[in-house]
Amino acid sequence: MKKLSDENTENISIVPFRLLAGSVKVSAVNYIINKHTQTVTYHGANNRHYTKVCEPKNKDISLSDISQVYIPENDIDFLLNGKNRFFMIADNGRDNFYVYKENITVCEICNKPLNQRGILCNECGIISHNKRFFFSHGFYCKNCSKSICRNCANYFSKFLIFKIPLCNDCIKKARDEGRKCKKYKPLKFN
Repeated sequence: MKKLSDENTENISIVPFRLLAGSVKVSAVNYIINKHTQTVTYHGANNRHYTKVCEPKNKDISLSDISQVYIPENDIDFLLNGKNRFFMIADNGRDNFYVYKENITVCEICNKPLNQRGILCNECGIISHNKRFFFSHGFYCKNCSKSICRNCANYFSKFLIFKIPLCNDCIKKARDEGRKCKKYKPLKFN
């Protein structure tokens, strides 16, 4: 990491802090309370089932110091299979960094976060959930193993209940072999 010299800092505009120390303290305490609040279930001596919300109190939390520091922010824009993607990260000068805004860990079919690895569609470039047993958002082509999303995927039926996914390139070959191929219906989400 390069240190800034006095010559480099002349053109940097310093933006004043937007939060006061008192409001930062209140926000930090509320965040800690929310982070450590748990719902616990237990059985009482009378064999009844009880549920209780356990949360720390303000008196249980003590903040020893609050410091406001300037942290470099980096905006990274890039193309991924023809689609614009971005990262906004806060860099602390070490090997790790904090990603605070991005658009690559959300399924573009259902707009829900990806809890595991997603699939990048080779046809249209959207990111979707990986293959699931029911209602998949992404598939792998049976012939060429390309990853494809539900909007671009085709299939043919096998044994009346199994749907064998195919990409747009391999669907032509399957039709030439006499298979009846269909397009997946898009899933509707609110």
